[in-house]
Amino acid sequence: MRRAPSNLEAELEDNMARAIREKRDRLAPFRQQGLPTVLLLDSDETALVNRRSLSEAFIRAANRESVEGLDEVFIAEAGRDPVWFYPIKLYGRIYPELPEFRSFFHRQYVLTYGE
Repeated sequence: MRRAPSNLEAELEDNMARAIREKRDRLAPFRQQGLPTVLLLDSDETALVNRRSLSEAFIRAANRESVEGLDEVFIAEAGRDPVWFYPIKLYGRIYPELPEFRSFFHRQYVLTYGE
């Protein structure tokens, strides 16, 4: 058994902010060439986080760090087989203002488990 950190939300936010900074800078040359940029944020943690907590951590981090250079951002639930993806930023729209978030869940559920 393990204990959840007392500051789990803050740790998630800090990790998201770090990923945004590092990947935004790494993707900048591609964006300058006119190519779209996509950031995948993955987690195989199933006990302490879920798609909603990761998405909310991204929102908080995006309020601290510029996401201007990131066209699309997806959460990947790497603990699933196959991996499921959820959009949390599509160009100028950010979760929860993405109806696609819910539709990705439904479509992946059907593909994985059937109707």
